[in-house]
This record gives sequence, C-alpha cells and structure tokens, in this order.
Amino acid sequence: KKLIIHFKKEGILYPSFPPKTLLWTSVDFVLLKDGILSIEMKDNRLMQFTLDESTVNEIDSFSFNNFCKQQVEAAQ
Repeated sequence: KKLIIHFKKEGILYPSFPPKTLLWTSVDFVLLKDGILSIEMKDNRLMQFTLDESTVNEIDSFSFNNFCKQQVEAAQ
C-alpha cells in the first residue's frame, strides 16, 4: 500500500492507525530534497521517507518547501 501524507494549512495528515494530524506548532521543519522527505518534530523525532521518482517529478520542491516553511513560521 502506498503511503500518502497530506500537507495542509491545518497540519500534516499522517496515515497512521488511527490517522493522525501533526500540527504545525509541533513541527520544527519539513524539507524535500533529492527525493527524500524529512519531517523533524520539536520533540526531536525525525521521520524520513524516500519518494519514488514519479512522485518526485510531480512535486515542485521549491514551492513545497516554501509552503512548509511558511506554515511552520506562522505557527510559532
């Protein structure tokens, strides 16, 4: 099954069981670089995911990283 994580203004919707919303106030940073998605939480938990090539090609990493940075900054 393909893991799909949704990034929205309300937070990061993570498909755990049960599904979990990671609030931007608990996120230290999100970075997508070279096909690796990194999410670091303020409690020092780090989640990293390797994206497949087709997914990487669908995402404008500059815009994605900028969106995530704006959300983290707005939540502080």
